Formats: sequence, C-alpha cells, structure tokens
Amino acid sequence: MSKKAAGMDSDVLRSYVSKLESGLDKVSSVLQCRKPDMYGNFFNSTGLFLKDTKEEIVRIKADERKDLFLVKAVTDYFHGDAAKEEVHPFRIFMIVRDFLNSLDQVCKEVGRMQDRTVFVVVLGRRDD
Repeated sequence: MSKKAAGMDSDVLRSYVSKLESGLDKVSSVLQCRKPDMYGNFFNSTGLFLKDTKEEIVRIKADERKDLFLVKAVTDYFHGDAAKEEVHPFRIFMIVRDFLNSLDQVCKEVGRMQDRTVFVVVLGRRDD
C-alpha cells in the first residue's frame, strides 16, 4: 500500500478532478439549452448524471482534505513538523517505500546466505 501511495502525485489527482469539473460545467451549459418543448431521455439522463457526478466530486474533495490531514498527522508523528513537508506531503510514503525496498533486499540476501550455509554444511558432511 505504501509503495503505491509513494507513486501518487496529489497535484496530478487534483488536476484530474479540476478537469472533470470543467467538463461538467460544459455539460451543464448544454443542459441549459433545453427548451420546454423538447422531449426525450437525453436531457433527463444527463441531468441525473450531472447531479450524481457533482455529488461524487464533493465527496472526493472531502476525502482528499481528510486524507491530507491524516498524512500530515503521520508526518508530524514521525518527523515532528509537517509544515516543513508542506510542498511534498506524501514524502512520508516515499520514505516508507524506500525502507520497504531496503528491507526486501536484506531479506533476500539473508535468504541467499542461509541457502549457501545449508549447501556448504551438506557438502561438508559428505566429505567426512
């Protein structure tokens, strides 16, 4: 999970949401072109889609604020001052990712050393 979070760029995610909002504004302007004598499901379906999507964007933004608050709390816990990390709030995840990668390497090396030790012990017993 931390490895995936480390690769995230909150600015990119925020720009995607902004682009979605811009697109929804265009859809909304199309819906305003509806005339009372127009029939069909297009405008009704699109209106429902627009309403649902705007609600979802509000939820996404609320989740983003909550998640950023939690990330800052974690950063405060481990580093003492999240204000210094304001530019890169997800840096803590990069640190954890790098630590996990190092731990992975050490575990693999220890495994290889154990394999060699077992192999040498087995060979040594045959010579006796």
